[in-house]
Amino acid sequence: MIRDRQARETEVVVGQQSVGFSLERIRERPRRSRPGVSGDSKAATREKLKLTIPPWDGSSGKAQVWEDAESVRRESLLSEIAVGLVVAGEGRYRAGINAHYGWVIRRREELIEEGRRLKEEEINRKRERLAKLEKDRVERLFAATNDWRKAADLRAFVKAVLAANRDTSMPISAQALEQWASEALSDADRLDPLCGERFWLPELAKMPLNGPAEWKR
Repeated sequence: MIRDRQARETEVVVGQQSVGFSLERIRERPRRSRPGVSGDSKAATREKLKLTIPPWDGSSGKAQVWEDAESVRRESLLSEIAVGLVVAGEGRYRAGINAHYGWVIRRREELIEEGRRLKEEEINRKRERLAKLEKDRVERLFAATNDWRKAADLRAFVKAVLAANRDTSMPISAQALEQWASEALSDADRLDPLCGERFWLPELAKMPLNGPAEWKR
């Protein structure tokens, strides 16, 4: 695969790995002719080829470089370059395997930590829910106790009023007092958690003294 129009950066596929390399033309300075020797200065100009395989990501090695020279034919470097490309491809392959393995290990640790975090959050939510249930239970219990005491006080007050009316020199009419007492006792019954529709002893009996049943689960 050629990366630029001048074909200076190219890559080949070794196995399943792409190995990039650059191929440059290096123009040498023309040599000066010796005095008394005729020659064309252009003839002394020579172009050299330089092939470079850069180190791959994560590699601590150096780039591999080949240059042709007058004493070395380009063709003789081909086998060495081919070996270099294969070695680079193998190195990239191993680096990819190691990178993937490292990612798998990190991902596994992340999932374990995520699972631990979710489990802790679920435990905290359950604990908060049970704490709220307990708080509501206690509040209902104290509210019922207060209502029961108020109902008892109201009944006692009605009884005291009836007794006082009998002993007073200016009593209220029996009919008016009876109507008032009936309404006041009805109010007491509605307030009393042990009377009528508010009777909740069966519910109370299901509640253990050490908290809701969920605490034991």
